[in-house]
Amino acid sequence: MSFLIGRQHVITALQPDADRYNADPATDIFNMENYAAITFILMEGVGGTGTATITMEECTDNAGAGATAIAFNVRAMPTIDTWGALTAVAAAGYLTIAGANKMVAFELKAEELSDGSPFVRLQVTETVDSPVDAAIVAILHGARYPQDIPVTAIS
Repeated sequence: MSFLIGRQHVITALQPDADRYNADPATDIFNMENYAAITFILMEGVGGTGTATITMEECTDNAGAGATAIAFNVRAMPTIDTWGALTAVAAAGYLTIAGANKMVAFELKAEELSDGSPFVRLQVTETVDSPVDAAIVAILHGARYPQDIPVTAIS
């Protein structure tokens, strides 16, 4: 079993787009019942002035019912290879910083979700309307039943 794919489930949560924050997209909804944690990684390329507020939402089902913003942790990589400190973020969300070519990780343990709300997604709300080339990848950690080809976690 491979280390990354067998033990982590890596999924494109929002496809790359030249104006990713336009129309306030949300990622796919992920079922956390069989995973210990999730990390979303936002990768920004060109577009140095656009920004967005990123919130994490827990949901009661795979259609987004009962979507409620929750607190989570964030870690930014404003340079090519150095992650910043892990920082707690309130349910109000994280405001991205203008500038090109950076990554931000959004982390949550499944145990932090409310009872009856095992589904999670990121909501992106554009705050400065200027195109940003970006994508979001989701990595689900701690699979209850690790396997070489993980079963889908997208609901």
